[in-house]
Amino acid sequence: MTRIFKPWVLVTIGIVFNISSAVITHYFIDMNNQQIRLLENNINNLDSLIESQWRSKTQVDRKEEFLLSMLNRSDNKEGSFNSEIQNLVIQQLTDLVNQQSITLLNPLESPVKNFKTIITVTSQAKQKIIDSINNTYLRRLELDNQRHPVSEKNALLSTLAIFLQVTGLILVLSRDINA
Repeated sequence: MTRIFKPWVLVTIGIVFNISSAVITHYFIDMNNQQIRLLENNINNLDSLIESQWRSKTQVDRKEEFLLSMLNRSDNKEGSFNSEIQNLVIQQLTDLVNQQSITLLNPLESPVKNFKTIITVTSQAKQKIIDSINNTYLRRLELDNQRHPVSEKNALLSTLAIFLQVTGLILVLSRDINA
């Protein structure tokens, strides 16, 4: 029986396959894993930002309820207590306008005479927060869509690396069978 390959050829090919497997594993897969970790960190940061924005929206809801309640009480009271409540409502609305960078068509007047002013300001603030949440979520989806192809590429490279490693080991061990 004649030998098709010399034993040293099989060993050399096996070693080359194992080296190729190591290069794929330690260079290409690690490089992709770093990219995946970076994308996941950015996704986690955006998730935290979304949670923070939802908390802000909830705070605006609570502030709206509080201010409407205070304005309702000020309608029932007279005197200096009424003006203190009006000043508090104006201060809270002004803070909300400044905090959310809302552009009002009409400046806030003292005293606030109706509930419409409170509802208008808080609605604009809530809408601005919701728009920000939507934009943040869209950026998060874009990052998530960038992560999936890299993960699939890593799975393919891992399969290739395992194939090369196993094939290389078989070729190295076949030297003993051929002898």
